[in-house]
Amino acid sequence: MSECKINSTQTKESFYEQLDALYEKGDSAEIEAFLHRQRNMNQPCCGGFSPVALAVVNELGTFYRNTGRFDAAVETFEYVAGMTGAHLGEQSLEHATTLNNLAGAYRLKGDTQKALETFRDALRVCEAAAGKENDLYASALNNLALLYFETGELEKAASLLEEALSISKKNGAQKEDVATACSNLASVYQKLRNEQKAEAYLNESLQLFEEAGQYDTHYASALGSLAIFHINRGEYPQAIEAYEKAAEIMKKYAPASAEYAVLCQNLAYTYSQAGDYRQAADLMKEALCLIKKIYGDNAEKTLSAQKLLDAYLQKNKEADNC
Repeated sequence: MSECKINSTQTKESFYEQLDALYEKGDSAEIEAFLHRQRNMNQPCCGGFSPVALAVVNELGTFYRNTGRFDAAVETFEYVAGMTGAHLGEQSLEHATTLNNLAGAYRLKGDTQKALETFRDALRVCEAAAGKENDLYASALNNLALLYFETGELEKAASLLEEALSISKKNGAQKEDVATACSNLASVYQKLRNEQKAEAYLNESLQLFEEAGQYDTHYASALGSLAIFHINRGEYPQAIEAYEKAAEIMKKYAPASAEYAVLCQNLAYTYSQAGDYRQAADLMKEALCLIKKIYGDNAEKTLSAQKLLDAYLQKNKEADNC
């Protein structure tokens, strides 16, 4: 297989350096414009292949996913799957990676059946190419577990996450990857009401993130789990502190995402429990705005969010009249 020549002299290293700098600035519009420019500059001719083009389109799909544009993420990762399948082989690790990303986009879009099928394809290809004892297989297990978590199959989710964590630890995976797996396990065991396991995994997760200096969206999710522990104990100031830190991180990396909307909504609830309905209403307005953009005006999640906002506004009005 030969690579098709392109006009750009861009390397993957310089592309990622520029992209990382833009993410550090936190300007979503600038990031998107940069990714589209890079896609045009590095597009191979004649149906050829370029590693830089593959990296750019992958990052564009990730950007769409992180900003809640799940249809665009699915379309982009489907395009990437066509690239990797045609040029690197449908049994390659690169193709397995793409299938893992595509399945995650299907999950976020709400297409559970396609997500399930594609995660299984990713695991099958990865196992055939490199066996089960590798980070990619662990990642696909972790992501499939999230799907089971969302469909309420908690025991299946816990089993897959334990397997993924075992692989990651055995392979000496990076601390942030182990931390993410621990955070996900903490969430599952919270739902299973196994507080002892949940707290142990959460503490391990937070410690590993901090040791690695990894303060990204995965760390924000772990902080969200920490907030839930504080809420269950009636420790609302501590819960607010954890949620606010998580929201600040998520707003930096994924300001238009469903995950940021959920954090705003959870923080609003926590303020309401602490008796601050004005702050709760302000946060719920921000959450509702995002939820409408992501799911539409008449979606069930939008209508539920509107009801919560109305309730907080009413409680704030009553408090002002006292």
